[in-house]
Amino acid sequence: MSERAETFIEQGIVLRRYPLRESDLIVRVLSEKKGKITAIARGAKRSKRRFLGGLDLFDCGSFELRSPRAGSELFIIQALTNQTPWTNLRKSYLPFSLASYALELTDLLAREGDPDSHAYLPPLIHLLKCLNSLPTPESCYEESTRFSLALLELAGFHPIADAVGADDATRDCWAEIATGQQNRATSTSAQDAFHRLVRYIEQLAQRPLKSYAI
Repeated sequence: MSERAETFIEQGIVLRRYPLRESDLIVRVLSEKKGKITAIARGAKRSKRRFLGGLDLFDCGSFELRSPRAGSELFIIQALTNQTPWTNLRKSYLPFSLASYALELTDLLAREGDPDSHAYLPPLIHLLKCLNSLPTPESCYEESTRFSLALLELAGFHPIADAVGADDATRDCWAEIATGQQNRATSTSAQDAFHRLVRYIEQLAQRPLKSYAI
């Protein structure tokens, strides 16, 4: 007799999604305990009862999950409830673009099947809350830079110390942003510091980031 798959509820956020057949989706989820997982959401494009409004990027809430069956690596998403709306985030170009970048960076650095990857969830949620509050453009770039540095450190990278090609002013700016210093004395703007950090990340990834058009 085959072992019954476990059903459980876990907080998480949608990082990526892909269509599968007419109404199903393959969904990449970052969850609070299991870390990054891939799951199938059957009927997600049609079911308003289980998936209010479907399943989309940034969807964050309580995922009802079923463990993979024997011979499969895919979890099954049975429902998503208690969703965070991110109303402002979805309406404003710069916050939306930076949030999309944050999802891609998280997906890039978090390793599937590694339960320690759940550590990426709190900084991601914190950044999305900040961007959803519609801060100034300078604050958007500062928060996104701070988030990126935190995730890189979790993944074992230290751009402030070892960034190849970054000048001292840029590294000083990263350090000041990382520590939350106010009235920064460096001449490098938060926007420039962010763009240079993205270039560092693209060198690590050996590919351009698809969401980077900011």
